Amino acid sequence: MNHSQPVFMNAGQCRLIGSRLETIAFNPDFYHRPFLVSSMEEELKRRMIWFAVVICHQTYALGDPKLNLFGWDYLEHGFLNIASRAPHLLDPSLLVEASQPHLADEIAKWFSPDGSVVNSTLDRREERVRLMVASARFLVDNHQATVGSFLVSTQNTLQGHPMAYYPQLAAVEPFADPLLKKATFMLKLFGDAALFSVTDTGHLIPVMDYHMQRVLLRTGCVQVTDGGLLARLTQRQPLDSDSAIRNAAVEAMAEIARVSRLPVLQMNDVFYMLGRSCCLEKPLCKEAKCDKSPCSLTLALKLPDHSRCLFAGICHGETDDVLRKLWHPVVKTHYY
Repeated sequence: MNHSQPVFMNAGQCRLIGSRLETIAFNPDFYHRPFLVSSMEEELKRRMIWFAVVICHQTYALGDPKLNLFGWDYLEHGFLNIASRAPHLLDPSLLVEASQPHLADEIAKWFSPDGSVVNSTLDRREERVRLMVASARFLVDNHQATVGSFLVSTQNTLQGHPMAYYPQLAAVEPFADPLLKKATFMLKLFGDAALFSVTDTGHLIPVMDYHMQRVLLRTGCVQVTDGGLLARLTQRQPLDSDSAIRNAAVEAMAEIARVSRLPVLQMNDVFYMLGRSCCLEKPLCKEAKCDKSPCSLTLALKLPDHSRCLFAGICHGETDDVLRKLWHPVVKTHYY
């Protein structure tokens, strides 16, 4: 632990959190949801996952209250419908030739309560579609316009040669995050859907998005000693860069996974789900009731009692008002 750094991983706290996770049980139904197990042809399923991940960043506004679907859950719903009813919108060869403004409207309709563009909750459409087209161009130019060909070319490796999974995707704009969040999240989904796996799992970089950063800050796994930065996080003010916090968060997540003896990729199913429900605006530790119904975490984990937080008794934010009010870094990015 280096207290001279403005942001650092608290290794001792990570070990406490990791130890708490040693006995958790995951809900098998979570891995049998339609997005993962639908009977569609494999290449279409790969494309559905690929393009859903490509446009999945900062989905604060995305949702349909009547369906009670928000963010990623609504993306899964929408892309399942696209795959079954408008699969041409997932064809890389057609995407690179399409009018991007028209394509933005066509995609937007699938995220609207009435199928109209005007009522769509998909924002930043032009940016998202530009990223879809950039990723489609990569597939067309290098992999016969198929995700399957790309996966084969990696030789089931993350690193070690130019055609490995991470090096190839790092050169493609939608996946160019230095911490490779979208690339790793997509790998997780391919694995959960039994479509692809890698042999060199030691090179996995933990998935890190804003919900997970918030949880790690509040629990004390990532600590901030810079008073100015602490104030900006508490007041939810924009930051020029989130790299210090995010790098420390990735380090913390790797340590938690090591201690818990759980796969690095399954950390997403704990911390992301907790962050978007139990530890959001009204933390469970103070409300004794989850802010989201159904609670996202109870979909992923078997939790017989959910009146207390999974990290009750060891989370620093449970008793520290300052830490409990911390927010994730506010930055505009397409990385996560």
